[in-house]
Amino acid sequence: MRAAERRAGHALLLCLLLGGAACERNAALQSPNAPGTPDSPTPPAAPLNLTGNWTGSLTDNGTVKNDATLRLTHTNNNVTGTISWTGPTTAMGTVSGTVSGGTFSFRIVIPVGGFTSPPSTRFCLASLTGLAVDVSAEQINADYTGTNTCSGLVPFPGALRVARN
Repeated sequence: MRAAERRAGHALLLCLLLGGAACERNAALQSPNAPGTPDSPTPPAAPLNLTGNWTGSLTDNGTVKNDATLRLTHTNNNVTGTISWTGPTTAMGTVSGTVSGGTFSFRIVIPVGGFTSPPSTRFCLASLTGLAVDVSAEQINADYTGTNTCSGLVPFPGALRVARN
């Protein structure tokens, strides 16, 4: 019989002689998460990754709501991809930005020809800059401002609200 097996047998015999309460107390003292001992440290959260497809809405000028789709790739702190939206206005452009912690700073560019509806916007160029704080792996809620070569400054902050598909 090995020494470890003998010690286990002796501990069991001692518990039987002294009563179950002594064994329970001894087991609690040896438990790694016993009362009075610190719990195991919580593992760090996985880094935020925005890669994927996102859908939701893009509301411009506080009133014009469009359905939005983003396709993003997130490498290190950099995010790139495409955005399209349909509704009263239809457009397609690019997204670029950076993630730091739970904050996503981005720029959306709709090039000339990127607006397809209404027809009067075909020759417009738009540049929007936005900031989303408290971004999660499932949701991006951002406000943006910008300019449009056809209409000038975006008069009210716009809102981008999307969720991961």
